Amino acid sequence: MEREAEEGNEWRLWRQADVLDAWGDSSEKQAVITQTCDLVNTTLPKLQLAPVVSADGHEAAMAREGNTPHLIHLPALGVDYFTNLNEVQSVPRELVRDWPRAPGVGTLEEQVRFANLVGRYFSRFPLPDHVAVSLKGLREVAKDKHKRPQSAQGQLLQSIKGIHIRAVDEGGWSTATTEVELFFVTVPGTLPVLDEPCGTDADIATWIAIKNLDSIAQHLLAEAEPSRRQQLWNGFVDCWVGKCRPVAPLETITWQMEDADVVKVATIDLYVMLDLAYLSW
Repeated sequence: MEREAEEGNEWRLWRQADVLDAWGDSSEKQAVITQTCDLVNTTLPKLQLAPVVSADGHEAAMAREGNTPHLIHLPALGVDYFTNLNEVQSVPRELVRDWPRAPGVGTLEEQVRFANLVGRYFSRFPLPDHVAVSLKGLREVAKDKHKRPQSAQGQLLQSIKGIHIRAVDEGGWSTATTEVELFFVTVPGTLPVLDEPCGTDADIATWIAIKNLDSIAQHLLAEAEPSRRQQLWNGFVDCWVGKCRPVAPLETITWQMEDADVVKVATIDLYVMLDLAYLSW
């Protein structure tokens, strides 16, 4: 997008995720967190900024995937640079207007992703404590996606676009929630398209019964027949969910799974996005 300022309002050049050199010092970078529409509105006297930080290895990989809510990737700076939302501060706009500025994101997709992750950070749903503790098994498995990305299990986990959760109880979320349902959303084209539900072949049932996620993943990556692939996907996710240990009063954890391009808005609106980082304590 070409940035052309209208006369008298140079703030029209500014965008959310722009990166500023604080006080003109390139070693002290700050990312603009304020929404673009509010940047243009000069009646708002202050902007929200957050420091730019670096990360590497497993920490960086988790953050790039959106699994570390307070760290948001700034791809225009490189693979290992993020803004830290735990340290957002309000700064008078007139103080920063002349600081050197460059975009922190490039494509429209990157712009939208940055905005969505900022919004998610400030609106994360507070799961009841007993539910959060019960789901820690999900996070332990997800770590393998980044620690061993080339493993069979790591390759499958890269096809999981997101995990959502809802309270099944009639009363919804509370300290008395007894049943939750997880919704695994996979990358489009991941799951086979079948004319009818499939059962479970005897050999696949045996593999699943062992509850070895990496073994199931290896079989799945080697399988070409659609029905058997679906059976193995079902077994993989079921074993993953089986790593969770319900803590009272939670009794039941169920799940379903669909490709992102077939998920209905009316369905997904019943769920909240699950932040795996939230389950780390």
